[in-house]
Amino acid sequence: MTQFLISIWFSLARLPFFAYRLISSSISLLLAMFLYVLARERRTVVLTNLALCFPESSIFQRTCWAVTHIYFYLRTFLDRAWLWSGNETIVRDRVHIENPEALTALSDASPTILLAPHFFGTRCGLESPLS
Repeated sequence: MTQFLISIWFSLARLPFFAYRLISSSISLLLAMFLYVLARERRTVVLTNLALCFPESSIFQRTCWAVTHIYFYLRTFLDRAWLWSGNETIVRDRVHIENPEALTALSDASPTILLAPHFFGTRCGLESPLS
């Protein structure tokens, strides 16, 4: 069953980008709402942290932030299919590095620690076959 789902995931990555983005966004949204409801302990931690950091925001706003966070996490995770299995043309069409000088500076600099959430697209430029 797992192999079957992985095959579907990688097959979706070969769709034209607009179709892939529509499908992956829809799947991410449905899963985000589903996970928000089911992951009670995690939801409590997230809402508590948001309440402590943003006491002036409403519970509705904090809930929206939590679901949005899960949505983007899932969407970037699904995007790994085309990043890992896509050919160079697909990756070049879809990955846009906004500050290529920063990547060049990292390769020329002394040892550097880059603090970045690894599933939020930050590593795409470093993982892609373009590097």
